[in-house]
Amino acid sequence: MSKITIGIQGDIGSTNERACNFFAQKYGWKDFEIKYLISTEKVLSGLEKNEINCGTFAWESSNGGLVHETQEAIKKYNYKKIDEEKFKLDYAILKNSKIDKSKIVQIYSHPQALKEHKPFLIKEFQNLEL
Repeated sequence: MSKITIGIQGDIGSTNERACNFFAQKYGWKDFEIKYLISTEKVLSGLEKNEINCGTFAWESSNGGLVHETQEAIKKYNYKKIDEEKFKLDYAILKNSKIDKSKIVQIYSHPQALKEHKPFLIKEFQNLEL
């Protein structure tokens, strides 16, 4: 079997990277590479263009519900689901110790993570921009 290319919605350290490694081990794919495509749209486009052999993306999360970007992307592409696994999401928020929480704070993350943690973030940072 030649090298398998797996495109993922996410980046290094993401839950989708963990899912990719899980499926590679489950199916015995020893020679594989991960393409960090960040969005579901790019994963499905990559499948359609034969740029990747397989892809992983988040469908839903326990707190945030259906992943909006995935729901929009799957309407545009034909694909075949071959497996599914539920993964516990691991989130961390990091802050430079010099940041004054009373000043305007900008937080950048995946929309699903922001959706899930918005109540905490609003409580923690008075002048928050998501």
